[in-house]
Amino acid sequence: MFVRQLTDKDEADIEIFCLKCKEAGYQNNQSLKDLKWGDIYDLPSKPEFWAVYERNEIISIAGCHKFQFEGKTLRCLFRAASIPSYQHQSKSLSRNHINSLSKLILPLQIQYGLENDYDDFILTTNKSNDSSGKMLKTHRVYEYLAKNKIVEYLGDMEYYGTLQSIWKITIERYLNFSSDSI
Repeated sequence: MFVRQLTDKDEADIEIFCLKCKEAGYQNNQSLKDLKWGDIYDLPSKPEFWAVYERNEIISIAGCHKFQFEGKTLRCLFRAASIPSYQHQSKSLSRNHINSLSKLILPLQIQYGLENDYDDFILTTNKSNDSSGKMLKTHRVYEYLAKNKIVEYLGDMEYYGTLQSIWKITIERYLNFSSDSI
């Protein structure tokens, strides 16, 4: 298993991943358009994506992009998904992230953001529109992480037609605990 940032050369791998997401019923990852891959995006910046590979196939993916807040804020784990047979690869809840393969991607997105002069890092969840079947559980995990000051709940806002809960990553605390998640 390995993780790496995706490029245009990976489009065929991403399309195969999207087909698996479609078969699983994931709404936000069924096509390159749904994923907002490449030049098919309506966000404040072109998203960058990372993937977890197993046997040369993508098994998990997540992107990041500039968020609409003032300043340099990076939205991490955008369109995060793992194919069903790999959803429980990490058996325990770590102190800094959920028990999913996304925890392998998030440190790389934070590193990317720091290298590109981003000041703040946020995650979003939705309490009312669970197109993945996992978002409500993820939202509850972030509530737990907020109690431990790994993330800070900034409130809810409508973003691209969906009510989103905004969570700011407390970088110092997250990075101090990052070795627990790998």
